[in-house]
Amino acid sequence: MSTHDTGKFKPWEQRYAEAKVEFTKEFPQAFKVLEVGGVHPDKTEAVPNPYKDNEPDAEDFRNVGEHCISVGICANKIAEKLLSSGAIDDEMYRNITERSLIHDANKRFEIFRKKARGSHQSEGVYDKEAYETMQSLLKDQGISEDLLSYVEASGKETGHGSLEDFISLDEDGELVLNPDRSIEDMIVHLADDMTSSPLPGTKGDTKFVTTGERMEAGKFKERYPFLYKEGLGFDDAGEVVEVGDCESVDDGLVEVKTYAQYQEEVARLICDHLQSLIDPKLDQDSEEYLKKTVNS
Repeated sequence: MSTHDTGKFKPWEQRYAEAKVEFTKEFPQAFKVLEVGGVHPDKTEAVPNPYKDNEPDAEDFRNVGEHCISVGICANKIAEKLLSSGAIDDEMYRNITERSLIHDANKRFEIFRKKARGSHQSEGVYDKEAYETMQSLLKDQGISEDLLSYVEASGKETGHGSLEDFISLDEDGELVLNPDRSIEDMIVHLADDMTSSPLPGTKGDTKFVTTGERMEAGKFKERYPFLYKEGLGFDDAGEVVEVGDCESVDDGLVEVKTYAQYQEEVARLICDHLQSLIDPKLDQDSEEYLKKTVNS
């Protein structure tokens, strides 16, 4: 049974508001995590910036919490479909929803670090320097150990920095989904990629679309040009390596693609896998199928 009723023809504001109420009741610890991280959708909390001698930062990050709720709605609908098909159990269903709600709990600390280092790159963002403060605060709030462990790694399954962990080559050298990634990781990654929010400074409803549609609507090529130049490839040993310029590639690398290309490729691989779990007999575009599922 779904955590919330998302009637097909409900306006987005109503759908969002009802889901938030139900999520708050079902997953109170998740909302406490968002509050401690300073990204609660309804509260503006000053949090210590570890890159400025723990100076309190009072910037409004409620939009991050709102995004987390939206991704939670998307992930919950996908998980509900898997649950009804018998592909996952109730515990995993709840874990998927809860993890999606806090996937950006560390976002404020990530932004602190990026501003301090002046880089768009994700490497090193998730180090102890930034998160010891948040972990200590969460422990004081009585957050469960399981959730604490996830918070420490939250965000690592989304964005371009996560793509290398979702891909591998099979014995024939074909690009495949990394079998070591969990269903939870896949759904949180996909739900984040399917959630298209209005551009900064604009108004509009959040929409659930394919990854390619989200990138186009979000003007990724204009806002994140590095995604269309830098990327990933595989070396002779079958290991994923970063590529600084995909138009100037070293000999010996295979499956060289930009981050933007891999963003769509990984989404397709995940959708194919999830659709096969829901119904192996389905023969249709998996991305369109899951988009329809989330919007139903």
